[in-house]
Amino acid sequence: MSKLRALLLRNFQRHKKRVLRFDKRVTVIVGSTDRGKSSIIRALRWVSLNAGPANIVRWGADKAVVSLKVGKSTVTRRKGGSNTYVLDGKKFKAFGTEVPPEIEGVLGMSDINFQRQHSAAFWFSETSGTISKRLNEIVNLGVIDSSLKKVATELRTLKTSVGISRDRLATAKDTRRELRFVKELEAELAELEKLWQDFCEAGNEHTALEEWVNKAREQKRAVGVEVPSLVEAEQAKEAFEASLENLNAMERLFAELGVATLQRDHLAEAHEELHGKFHAEFDGVECPTCEGKGHL
Repeated sequence: MSKLRALLLRNFQRHKKRVLRFDKRVTVIVGSTDRGKSSIIRALRWVSLNAGPANIVRWGADKAVVSLKVGKSTVTRRKGGSNTYVLDGKKFKAFGTEVPPEIEGVLGMSDINFQRQHSAAFWFSETSGTISKRLNEIVNLGVIDSSLKKVATELRTLKTSVGISRDRLATAKDTRRELRFVKELEAELAELEKLWQDFCEAGNEHTALEEWVNKAREQKRAVGVEVPSLVEAEQAKEAFEASLENLNAMERLFAELGVATLQRDHLAEAHEELHGKFHAEFDGVECPTCEGKGHL
């Protein structure tokens, strides 16, 4: 809670305009009865807690304004025409019976900060439980209790989460053991993928062959020439290769025949030459066996 510096009242109950400056230590308000001392306390409660009587607007006025300077900030509460809070120029509306959180943070005040005129002596007439409660409100010990409760709640939640996580882990381990065959399936899947790839490639080749056959058939229809089927084409290819082999064999025979012809011609020439030499040598000579001439 910041120190209160000053309080300004305008048309608040008995006060048309009143400025009250607070002392740094203690401020005492002195006055005769029915002079508005309690109205100042009501104004403080109204601006700090948004609590107070309904009849706060001074008789004959249309609105009441209470401003409280706290530290370096100024909090203003207005009623009449508009029901608003203003904090350093920032306006707040539609806050109901509560104090806007930003203003509550600046003031830091609660009902424990106020002692009414006819209230019993502060704490002296309270029970021990009530005094403990009030002390907790002043030093904010309730934060410890609420923190412990929150920690306990979160601890229970975490224990539940840990139990659930353990069950899930056990289930996952069981599932892992059940799925050991997946590694074996990976190799089979790779093999199937390879087969599928080969199948797709064969399909592409088959499609290309079909396109080629279709184009050939179209060309056949265009020129009127019968286009053989693939089997016939294969058979024709084999027959052509056999004919080519026969042709090569015939070429080899013709080559050998040519060599034999040349040898025959050489032998004939040699025979003619020997025959001529023989006649030239022995022409007119009598054969000693047949007694004739020129018969050798």
